Amino acid sequence: KYENVFNDDSLLITSRYYLWDYDSIDFKLHEIMDFTYNENNIISQYQMNINIDNVWYPNTKTNYTYDINGKLSLETTYFYDIDSSDWFLSRRTEYIYNTNDLLSLSNTYIYEYDGSETLESKTGNKLDVAFLDYLWGIETMTLDL
Repeated sequence: KYENVFNDDSLLITSRYYLWDYDSIDFKLHEIMDFTYNENNIISQYQMNINIDNVWYPNTKTNYTYDINGKLSLETTYFYDIDSSDWFLSRRTEYIYNTNDLLSLSNTYIYEYDGSETLESKTGNKLDVAFLDYLWGIETMTLDL
């Protein structure tokens, strides 16, 4: 089950995920996610699902960066290493928009502990304007009967 907490602007600030524990016949907290915002844009997400001796440790955090038009331009995810108490870059996605502010390309890179980078996925989006014009024409067409 999920329990969510929202701020006064109806933005999600905390989400708690519980799993059913058959031994105790009750739900047990499994994961906590905290979110922070800047002018209603999410800027970070922390996920904690490591519980050692009733102390919650972070597992991942994701930071979000926006361009001057308010479009998501960069998403960086870090993994927390408990042994070193340090964050390591694990994934980065760049978002590229066309002149109409529509997403045209996204590149996702993964990182190893040695810092090496590998392109994991590349997604291109093409907008078929002729097809959209066709659809819009159908929607706005009137018939004389």
